[in-house]
Amino acid sequence: FVWYLRFEYRHFFTATSTFMLIGLTFLFIAAVLASWDSQRHRERIPHQHID
Repeated sequence: FVWYLRFEYRHFFTATSTFMLIGLTFLFIAAVLASWDSQRHRERIPHQHID
């Protein structure tokens, strides 16, 4: 949504805010990929339950 605002109302965004948006986007993508990889890794390892 913020990317839409960036292109629709570009006169409100400075170069600094655009670079910050790029950085936040990369951080978000990295977090999603790390979470996805962690979930995928957990599914491959069998769990041992102590009863």
